[in-house]
Order: sequence, then C-alpha cells, then structure tokens
Amino acid sequence: MAFTVEDTMDVQGVPTRGGMSLAKLFDEPAEVSDAWVEALKGANCQFAGKVKSPPFGHGLAGCFDEVYSDSSSAAPIHIGIDTYGWGRCMGALHGHWVFRAGVGRFIGGLPIVPSLDSPAVIASNWELLRQVLPIVLGHRESASTWKDPLAAEADTLVRKRLLLVEYAGHVTSPACRQSIRSRFPHFDCQSPIQTLASGRRILQKTSGAFVTLAEREAHYIHRYWLSEYESSYPPQLLRRLQRGARLSAVSVAAARDVQRQVRRLLLNWLDDWDVVALPLIFKKDNLLVTSDFAEGSILSQLAPIQLSGLPAFSIPLGTEQDHVMALQLIIRADC
Repeated sequence: MAFTVEDTMDVQGVPTRGGMSLAKLFDEPAEVSDAWVEALKGANCQFAGKVKSPPFGHGLAGCFDEVYSDSSSAAPIHIGIDTYGWGRCMGALHGHWVFRAGVGRFIGGLPIVPSLDSPAVIASNWELLRQVLPIVLGHRESASTWKDPLAAEADTLVRKRLLLVEYAGHVTSPACRQSIRSRFPHFDCQSPIQTLASGRRILQKTSGAFVTLAEREAHYIHRYWLSEYESSYPPQLLRRLQRGARLSAVSVAAARDVQRQVRRLLLNWLDDWDVVALPLIFKKDNLLVTSDFAEGSILSQLAPIQLSGLPAFSIPLGTEQDHVMALQLIIRADC
C-alpha cells in the first residue's frame, strides 16, 4: 500500500522543506523518519513521495496533486500535521476519512505551532483507516481485531448519543442533516440549543484565540530565519509573523484562557454524550483563496478541535451545490 507524507514531517533521506523552496536552509535530508512514517514502513507500506504543504505548514491553501516524486499523488494513505486543519479540509474535499490525534506527541519534522501540533492520517475509505490506525498508534498486532469506535454495538439496543453542535454562522442545512442520519443510523443525533447557550460565546472566540497562539509561537520559531530569508516568505505568512511579534502578553493570556474554556466545555459535553460533532462546511474554491478572511471563515469551524487537543475523526458527507460537507467527531482521549 502506498502512502504520501506532508512536507512538514521527516522521512529519512529526504529533505523537509515545509512547502518552501529555500534549498540553502533545508537542503540536508532528514536523518530519521517520523514515528508514524516508520510504523507504516514497518507494515510494508511504500513511501510514494512528499505532498507540498502550505508555507511552513501555515494556512489551508494546499493540494494533494503537488507530490515531490514520480509516483502518483493518488496514494490511498497520507499522513501530515493537522495544526491548521489542513488534513480535515483535504479529506472533506476529496471524500476521504481523517483521524487527528490528540496533541502532546513529538513530531519529527518542522514545528508549526508546537503547543497545538497534532499528527493526522488520511485514508481513502473507512475500512482502510481502521487498518492504519492500530499501526500508527503502536498496536499493529491488534489491527485485525481493533474495535470500530463509530460502529453500532452488536450486543445492545442503546443508540449512541451524538451532540450536533450548532451556533451562529454554523447551522447545518437539511441536506447535511439527512446525510448524517443516513451515514449513522445508529446515532441518536441531537442538537439541543439550550445546552449550547453556555458555550456559544466560547466557541465563537476559538478562531481568534487559535490565530493569536499560532502567530505568537510561529514568530519565535521564524525570527532567526527571517533575518536572512525574509524576502522569500509569502506575504500572508510574513504578515502573520509580524503580527506575532507585536502581540501583548495580555492577548496571549486571553487566548490561553479561551483554550482552557473550550477544552473544559467539550469534555463536559462528552460526559453527557458519546460523541460531540461539529460540521465542517466550506466552498470548494475557498481552499484556493489565500486571503485571511477566506481562511478565517473555515478556521472558525476547525479551531475548537485544535484548541481542545482532543482526538477527532473527520468524515466526508458529500457535496451540496458548491459546498463540501464533512462531520468532525470528537471523542474522549481515553476512548
């Protein structure tokens, strides 16, 4: 089975350039591979090339079609870093299934936002993702018997309780709801607005909090590189790094407070529901637009998961007119 790797992760013998062309800075090949790369190679999967990431992994504008290899870009497995939610967006766009791990794992490669970096694996279908997850998570011997976390329980008539999170600006359409019901008939899909009243304002703050933390941490990572390579940086990324240099300690502390609140909120909901679901809906063309506004409209749907640090699945739901639909399912880290 072939797999590709985002150009922010290390593969032994291959340079890690973060989607940039700064050969003098990143010309040396990696000495060791990321742990997930090693796990896949150990399972006899074949490395098919690196996929070009957004610049240094920042942003959502990227494409599976840009592979640094003669191999086909249509590899059924892809691994990368889902700091900005790029993996979930690519999965939705191509109809693939995604698992994003919780934060706190060391990643061999370029740091993007160290406190929020999280690896993700994308597979062309659910059955393949079920086979890959035990491998990359270190339980290869149980791959054939690994329990499906989204399947109906065979020995019970109790349906899994799914909380569909909706708030201003992110209300699911009837077509999206119907797709959820048909895909998960064993889920009792609920959307009690009164339950969300306590968290609506927190969720609406997550995009701004994520951007603040990303810009601050990225500024410290790139400040020395900028002294020599500033002219080679994309203007949008350069603006982010410059804003990061000007952020006050008060604004960073406020962002961290939002992060703590949203994690607490989601964990509280997971005490009452088996799964918490956040829709991901965006126009197909939005990922090709590099404006901060276009990315911000998508980030507001992605950021709650980034900030919470909880593991999540992203499941394609199809398209509606010119919009791509996916469902982000959050589960407890101990599940």
